[in-house]
Amino acid sequence: MKILLMYLFESTICVSALYSIYWFFLKRDTFFQMNRFYLLSMVLFSFLIPLMPFHWTPTGPSASMLILLEPALITPAKVEQSMLKQSWHKKACRPSLNMNGSTSGSSIVSI
Repeated sequence: MKILLMYLFESTICVSALYSIYWFFLKRDTFFQMNRFYLLSMVLFSFLIPLMPFHWTPTGPSASMLILLEPALITPAKVEQSMLKQSWHKKACRPSLNMNGSTSGSSIVSI
């Protein structure tokens, strides 16, 4: 049953791909005999292509790459410290307005 469902899924993918080619490129073509041949062969190929064995194994640097991250311990003290840094950063980077409405460059602190 599982094999039949997989075959039907692959056949549906083939029909969709081949029909989208027809839809984008051949729909407005006036060679009706060629369109008819394409649509009939599309159905035939959509039943035959899933029967062909196709195995893909990734190769290259991305296939064997393993990224290990160290675990992070989040404590209430670290959260509070992080929030204090963020609030100080927001206050320090906010430009202040002069009386004439322009910003003064002296209040902007780069970190």
